[in-house]
Amino acid sequence: MTFHFLRPAWLLLLPAALLLSWLWRRRFDALAQWKALIDARLLPHLLIHPKPRLGLRPVDSISIAMALGALAAAGPTWEQEPPPFGQDLAPLMIAVDLSQSMNAIDVAPSRLERTKQKIQDLLKLRAGSRTGLIVYSGTAHLVLPPAEDTAVLELYLPTLQSTLMPKAGRAAADALDLAATLLAKEQTVGTVLFITDGFDTQQIDHFESFASGSDHQVLVLTVGTVEGGPLRDERGNIRTDDSGRPLRAALDQDSLEKLASDADLPIASLTLDDSDIEWVQRRAQHHLRIIEEKNGALRWKEFGYWLCWPIVLLAALWFRRGWVVRWAA
Repeated sequence: MTFHFLRPAWLLLLPAALLLSWLWRRRFDALAQWKALIDARLLPHLLIHPKPRLGLRPVDSISIAMALGALAAAGPTWEQEPPPFGQDLAPLMIAVDLSQSMNAIDVAPSRLERTKQKIQDLLKLRAGSRTGLIVYSGTAHLVLPPAEDTAVLELYLPTLQSTLMPKAGRAAADALDLAATLLAKEQTVGTVLFITDGFDTQQIDHFESFASGSDHQVLVLTVGTVEGGPLRDERGNIRTDDSGRPLRAALDQDSLEKLASDADLPIASLTLDDSDIEWVQRRAQHHLRIIEEKNGALRWKEFGYWLCWPIVLLAALWFRRGWVVRWAA
């Protein structure tokens, strides 16, 4: 972290501290007081102490204390302070595509089942963070608003099926609006994560407008392969057409790449390891930091209070016998 001052205006007292010591010496300089009346060559021989004595004078202690006080009040810092109550954990809304194509088995055991597994892994990784869930196909529906306790969400996950959706389609824009409404109630900026195998390119304009007008970010995780795979029904059987040939579904890579390009959205694919969910969490936390820094919401640790101890020691010197500070207008 970079060293800086939280309230740099207090540093204007530093010249005043130096000026105070200089004015005192100028005011009580014996040579300066008598040089207008006594010859300059004779004056040093008439003074008992013609040269200033070395050592700390009362006025010097006040000047140093004033300078240290200015530094302390300016708020020197170099380390960020984590927000209280875990507010540094970025809220996340997960939007899962429940279209029929998510039942393809090119990703074992199926795209939808792999998505559920990844969500469970993500919930474990984000333990303590606020996470919510939305499902969509032709319409968008809320499963659970953002919450720290995701036990209820884990209970709902196994029951999610494409057959639950009342209408076919890919209403990702409706899911985005619903997620934005929920994130608007959060104390910190959040992230909307879409897990899908395709996208309706007619909704790209909506995502572009959201990206340019909202502090919340959108991430996309794709599931499936370009080659595609057979579709299963709710009973696990392979679906066939009227001719008895297996129905297949491929990843709509073109529409997803167009979405990522036109709306400038980060996009990644589901992986066999945890690199995909780690990517999501890292992106969510990084985005939160950027927005907080942009809005001046970052909290920095105050280290100026350490300067109070030398100020107290200097103040103790003011009680020494004979230490009297003479003030003059």
